[in-house]
Amino acid sequence: MSYFRNENGSFVLYDAFNKPQPLLELANDTANQSDMLQVFLFQEINAALPKLFGNMPDDATDALIFMRTVNSLLRKPQIHSALKIGKWSKLDATLAELLPKFNEKNLLHCYVPHRPVGKFDNVNFVCVEVDGGA
Repeated sequence: MSYFRNENGSFVLYDAFNKPQPLLELANDTANQSDMLQVFLFQEINAALPKLFGNMPDDATDALIFMRTVNSLLRKPQIHSALKIGKWSKLDATLAELLPKFNEKNLLHCYVPHRPVGKFDNVNFVCVEVDGGA
């Protein structure tokens, strides 16, 4: 069975063979090549992760996607676009808040059946409901 561990500021996924897979290194200052200061990065991640972890089966998957996305954002300061297909989720709301904090031009594209209620400045919604699964 796979599980996550926080090991001195680094998030590690242990796979089914108990082999560690590093996901996100927050304690390593040199790993952060983005324009976001390390202190703000810690604050943002600490605020976001509790929103994602819960008792639903998809929560672990959302946390994994979130950590991999943040890891990509840390690599270098550039404009990032992310695409999400499916119903609006906690992960989408969290990414919609976090992406522009790394770069105000970052954008989340959401291909969803219905637009959620709320103001989302850095989200481009494409609302389409597929009939019959085609």
